[in-house]
Amino acid sequence: MTGFIVDSVDEAVDAVNRIGELDRARRREAFERRFTATRMTDEYIEVYQELLASKG
Repeated sequence: MTGFIVDSVDEAVDAVNRIGELDRARRREAFERRFTATRMTDEYIEVYQELLASKG
């Protein structure tokens, strides 16, 4: 497990109390896969290209 999704303050408090259940290595792997500068830059370029194409 890499995180919790919560819908309320009470659920958030419960999630904080369960933080020890999260796998540190899996969280790091998910972060590296989803939030690298290269990946984010590539996606920004993709969005900009789509916006430019829709103006034509």
